[in-house]
Amino acid sequence: MKKPFVTVILPTYNNQSTLNECLKGLCDQDYKNYEILLIDGNSTDRTLDIAKKYKVKIINNPHRVEERARILGIKNSKGELLCF
Repeated sequence: MKKPFVTVILPTYNNQSTLNECLKGLCDQDYKNYEILLIDGNSTDRTLDIAKKYKVKIINNPHRVEERARILGIKNSKGELLCF
């Protein structure tokens, strides 16, 4: 049985305090048929430095609006299933 490809869409803005734990948890899953899209609203903290340590695709969200981040994630996703 073919496992579906999953896209995890993760809107961020200045999330340095929780991002490492979040991405580590996602990457430590047994299920490996996925991509992570980090949609960043121009963070001014270490969010992007932390994200670059993981296998994620970073997409800039200049509007910093969560709904816009979700739309950007959907447009850039390759997954058959989407997770927010």
